[in-house]
Amino acid sequence: MVTADLRPIALGHGAYTAIVAVKGKLLADAFVHRADDALLVVVPAEQRDALLAHFERFIVMEDVLLDATPERVLTVQGPRAVELTEGWPGRSIADRLGLGGVDVMVGGSGSEVLANAGDLLVPGDVIYGPYPLLATGG
Repeated sequence: MVTADLRPIALGHGAYTAIVAVKGKLLADAFVHRADDALLVVVPAEQRDALLAHFERFIVMEDVLLDATPERVLTVQGPRAVELTEGWPGRSIADRLGLGGVDVMVGGSGSEVLANAGDLLVPGDVIYGPYPLLATGG
């Protein structure tokens, strides 16, 4: 169960909700995004498996597929977030602070380290490539 009505979320938008047990115990905070034919539920990685099991218990005779994906979320918040991320793939409007914002779904299955020369690394890490930076309108 969730605390928000998710039906009015428009394609490419997201909304905050809490995931709760039947008796109302808080299980997790989540941001839910509407994609083409799916809802993407963003939860802390360490809670993902327990929440999948929780949702599975309530799917009876429904045409629903639950799937854990490797994507991670990059959130960009602030008055110019929507403008600066225009055209980014995987972007969904997600105003987490009331100032404007987006969440961007990014691949999370690799372990490549992106860093620039001089960046501090964890001992043993090897730079796979440069970390891309985008700065516009300073």
